[in-house]
Amino acid sequence: MYKPPVSQTPPESFPGEDGGSADPTWQQYYRSLPHPSTDLAQTLRRRHPPASLPSLVAQAQLQAEGMTMAPMPAAQCHEAMRWIARALDHPQIDTPLRLFLLRLAANLDFSQQPGPEIGARIALIRQLTTDDMNPAFRLIAPRAELRWSLNQRNVAAIERIIEEGWAICRPHPESDQALEWLVHHFGVAVERKHFWEADRMLANLEAQHQRVTERIGFDLTYGKINLLLSKGLGDEAIAALDEAGMRDDDTRRVYAHLLSGHITAVRQLINRFHAGAPYGQFYRGLLGLAEQDYGLVRDCVRRLRQHSPPRTAAWDWRGEDLLALHLSLNRKRCDEAHYLLSHMDPGADFGDCHGEWMRYYYHRGQFSEAHHHWQQLQRRGPHLVKQSLAWASDLGAVDLARIMEPNLSNEVKTKQPSLTGNQTRTLIGSSTEMNEARRLLDRFAPRPETVLLIGETGCGKEIAARILHRQGCPRGAPFIAVNCAALTESLAEAELFGHVRGAFTGANRSAPGLIHQARGGVLFLDEIASTSPRIQGMLLRLLETGDYRPIGSSQTQNLEARIIAATHCDLEELCLQGQFRQDLQFRLQRLTIQLPPLREHRQDISELATHFIHQFGLQRPPIIGDDLLAAWLDYAWPGNARELRNEIEGMLVLYGDEEVLHRRHSGIFRSRVSSARLPVVTPRRPSVPANSPPVPPGGRKVLQRREQILAMLRRDGRITRAMIIHELGCAPNTATADLKELEDQGLIQRQVQGANLRLSSFILSPAPPSDERLRKPL
Repeated sequence: MYKPPVSQTPPESFPGEDGGSADPTWQQYYRSLPHPSTDLAQTLRRRHPPASLPSLVAQAQLQAEGMTMAPMPAAQCHEAMRWIARALDHPQIDTPLRLFLLRLAANLDFSQQPGPEIGARIALIRQLTTDDMNPAFRLIAPRAELRWSLNQRNVAAIERIIEEGWAICRPHPESDQALEWLVHHFGVAVERKHFWEADRMLANLEAQHQRVTERIGFDLTYGKINLLLSKGLGDEAIAALDEAGMRDDDTRRVYAHLLSGHITAVRQLINRFHAGAPYGQFYRGLLGLAEQDYGLVRDCVRRLRQHSPPRTAAWDWRGEDLLALHLSLNRKRCDEAHYLLSHMDPGADFGDCHGEWMRYYYHRGQFSEAHHHWQQLQRRGPHLVKQSLAWASDLGAVDLARIMEPNLSNEVKTKQPSLTGNQTRTLIGSSTEMNEARRLLDRFAPRPETVLLIGETGCGKEIAARILHRQGCPRGAPFIAVNCAALTESLAEAELFGHVRGAFTGANRSAPGLIHQARGGVLFLDEIASTSPRIQGMLLRLLETGDYRPIGSSQTQNLEARIIAATHCDLEELCLQGQFRQDLQFRLQRLTIQLPPLREHRQDISELATHFIHQFGLQRPPIIGDDLLAAWLDYAWPGNARELRNEIEGMLVLYGDEEVLHRRHSGIFRSRVSSARLPVVTPRRPSVPANSPPVPPGGRKVLQRREQILAMLRRDGRITRAMIIHELGCAPNTATADLKELEDQGLIQRQVQGANLRLSSFILSPAPPSDERLRKPL
């Protein structure tokens, strides 16, 4: 294909019949590509002959632009495409004009139901684009591909294209292209219901309102209105439409009235749509859902499918899919709902389907998964929660209570903490160290070999293990986490390998071990350096041969789970000291990922802190003051990201209503000084002296658990009840009783006083008494 060279400066001779004597209007029009004004196009159409290149290009623009934001009749779309084809066939057309016309054609494709031709068009645009072109031309392909990826709900492609666009704009941060790409990024955040991110970018855009051109301002106005609609703020969206003078935008206006409950206005607007128009049928279906008229919904879905073009090879999201999904959920047809959800949101991570996933899992009886998506809804704010529940006529008050408190359900739970207890599902940070860790995780995820995660406490080893599980295992595969430091030698074998009936006194029935429970998924061995030599030998045989025998059984069983191990210790040093088997170390270190401590990537502290603040779920989260951020950057962070999370949690409980968090609000700098790098600590298994004092009711198990709580405090500096439940796997009432007893004995004290113990955090007493007080009977 012919590709003439394109420079960033306009040529001396402009394309067209007049050559170098082209009129000034045509020169001005050409210089303003790929976004010329329609006024110049009107002038060119009047001045030039109908078959000339300037007239054809201007006519194509006038036919195509201004109609792509609203439903465009097919006849008008075909007419505009005809003018674009005539201009593209002109013998004197050059690359900039060709790219401009292809941009118009791509916009027209999206005004209708995009089909496979859009992919070919994007490929042609990329073929014509070169690196020495103006960024405005280089952004044409990413902009079109971004819209196509949003339509296909392809999260990986969306994130890749966003980064590609910023790579083009980064050398020109003050350019119109950088501002325009920020508007596109803002639109993506709105589509994915990442409201906190959208609000932040909107504030950034409004701070630069002097630089916003008319064209960018038009897109920004639509983005603001879409944000209001996504939040379910119908009345505010109607006011914004009126203020912007968009009184003819019936599609957004009818949805805003529907959100506000103005049924009469909705019916009037729907009647204004062309008979049989897909938008009219879609909003009739939404009205049927609001009024629970499922016969009307079924009729609308049938009509939409009759007039829709065939599916492309890749799934493209359509309005009838949403109607059919709500219809299936309201009628509790789980197979139909799963088919639609698995195509509309295959990774369950796009952001706008958490309400539908929650309903689906609830009807399937998978309450922990339903609770996870309920938490994701809450993270996106009360607006999306209210909007999602408005469509959920299949859920009553009792159903919502079971979703919000999955312990009320009869679901059988395994002993490992679920994903719902670990809200952070990815490694946060853009530093070189974190990018390298993510690269290794992506590389190791699809492989079956054992992975060893090395890092100090609080670096995110379990998060990394869950990433390997999520990316490398089928959806729904188990993830079994085992805290090896909390297992005594006598219990470890039975817990890991299981036992048969009669294997030992009290074994009245057979019990599968954690290895068996992890079949098809991941067995995560946390703090593996704390295991005894005997258990290390068993693990070595398990990894070498892939088989094991439950206690008391003569039958060998196969390992059908992937092993991921983690430690904060230097295994080589432990091998030299004789505390860890070197052959097991060699077996574990085939694939190793080193997670850096927070002090080695301090540039990520701001991003991590912002993530933790928004996880807390405040309606108006505070921002981080410069003095606090500077203090954090100088702090050693012995507890790493976990300590930062606990620090922010305590600050938000006390000062969440402040607009800005300052250094004086920090608990670290009130009670602790910056500490140096922690040395490698040799793990010690819990032990009880032979001449120990009387133990509290419940036996030595209670004593050991409370010793573990004190060890957590020495390690992290501050803990909450939720952290104890998550790490030790104990019941909430048990954690409450332990905290109250330790507080009564003067071993710990509350740093955050809350009416409910769940809202309190605890630290060690400034001058803690001897641990012998812990051993006194209650």
